[in-house]
Amino acid sequence: MAEPGGRDTVAVPFTTMQLATIGMDGAPRVRTVVLRQADEVRSTVSFVTDLRSPKIAEIRREPRVSLVGYDPQAGIQVRLEGRAVILDQPEDKKSIWDRCRPHTLALFQTPDAPGPKSLHRAQ
Repeated sequence: MAEPGGRDTVAVPFTTMQLATIGMDGAPRVRTVVLRQADEVRSTVSFVTDLRSPKIAEIRREPRVSLVGYDPQAGIQVRLEGRAVILDQPEDKKSIWDRCRPHTLALFQTPDAPGPKSLHRAQ
């Protein structure tokens, strides 16, 4: 498959995974994240998110998270559990940011916090 600009892409299993956190109200919250890095030696996976996202406050409050990914071609599900760490220092996240495409980086320049507006309304 080719992207605009002629760049070839290859479907990679587990590119998107579902991240589960505990919401500020104590209810479970699940959303899709894009896996950016997996480090077998350090037993870590990395993804990027907007610091304004509700998941940041949820992770700061309760860092225990779960991730689930499924590869339909191989019929394999991967489930991970662990403690999320938010990298606040630019030098800690530079290698991941440097590999992001321009259209991905542009998502973090919007004036509004990410997520459906219905989740941000008072009930």
